[in-house]
Amino acid sequence: MYIGSPDNSAHSKYDPYSEVSTKVNNAIKYGASGVIFTRINNTEKDPSGQLSVTIRPTAIPVLFVHDTTVISAIHAKIFSKVATLENTAHNVIGFKNNKKKTTIIIGAHQDHLGYNELGGSRTKEEGKIHNGADDNASGVAVMMELMRKLSKGKYKKHNYLFIAFSGEEEGLLGSNYYVKHPLIPNDKIACMLNFDMLGRLDSTKKKLMVYGVGTSPVWKPAIETISTDSFNIKIRTTESGTGSSDHTSFYYQNIPDLHFFTGQHKDYHLPSDDEALINYTGMWYSYDYIYKLIGKINKVKTIPFTPTKNNESEFVSYKVTLGIMPDYIYDGSGLRVDGVNKDRPGDKAGLKTGDIIIKLGDFPVSSVQEYMKALSEYNKGDKTTITITRGTQTMILPATFE
Repeated sequence: MYIGSPDNSAHSKYDPYSEVSTKVNNAIKYGASGVIFTRINNTEKDPSGQLSVTIRPTAIPVLFVHDTTVISAIHAKIFSKVATLENTAHNVIGFKNNKKKTTIIIGAHQDHLGYNELGGSRTKEEGKIHNGADDNASGVAVMMELMRKLSKGKYKKHNYLFIAFSGEEEGLLGSNYYVKHPLIPNDKIACMLNFDMLGRLDSTKKKLMVYGVGTSPVWKPAIETISTDSFNIKIRTTESGTGSSDHTSFYYQNIPDLHFFTGQHKDYHLPSDDEALINYTGMWYSYDYIYKLIGKINKVKTIPFTPTKNNESEFVSYKVTLGIMPDYIYDGSGLRVDGVNKDRPGDKAGLKTGDIIIKLGDFPVSSVQEYMKALSEYNKGDKTTITITRGTQTMILPATFE
């Protein structure tokens, strides 16, 4: 069985079925005694040797062989004993009982990557500690300050359940477990507020992302009535109630959710995501805004749930990349480059942080989505041009996809 997706794309429509664990589970379902994985034309990386998925007790032997050894290995007899490794993680929960019928859940994941024992790091170096100052000590800190404030404050229309989730980095495990084993019935939950990466508010753009405003008709009016002048921040909203953090688990229980995020950065999932880079003033601005939003929530009678279109439901397939980090909170026309990986096609073409890509070859780029669609038209080895604005200049850079 091959590792990866059949079209060898970084963002394939087959992604939901391409995970090793999914393939193994399907093999078990159809009676396989074992699975031998190999690569498609040497395009996938060798396995790291690190256990990075949860294996159920009925697991079968799973092996990897280099493609050059498949023919000889396919006829070999394999004897193995499967040792199932289990570990227990814990959500940490606090409850403020205001003796009300409904409860607001306020959450932030407490886990990070450690020494990358379970994978997920973007570094190739081994043995480096990942402290996760922004992802997600910052979110936990904001949650704890809200816990302190709300335990003594005036907003008492709801009870408050504070949850520091575990296992978020392994696939929202803690929040998924909680919604299936809730301490308070899910139909008694007014809403869920989630904090993930609130420590790197850009000191120039000063934008706080608020996801999930489409999950209730209450959200937009509440957000629009809060003046941000005194917070020195700008609010950018997104409709979708799902994403790659713990609020998603609650959305699928028909619970209105909001997810707060100060933006991606070059230290994401790297050992360099450390305390010295945290914008503490920006964290306070975010906290203060969220506290005032909770005040608005306390003034409404109910928070009805409305489903939203899943922004991630439309898969775009592309086999190449420029090796850049897009600025996901840039709201101008084009794609603003937030980081450039060394020795990748974008770096070799001369792209710099702050450049705004407005065209890729003949394809106009007005957003991250259009950039991704443009990438899907290219293959490795293709040559193109990148039209950018840099300050007041418009420049055309030649690029070759590798």
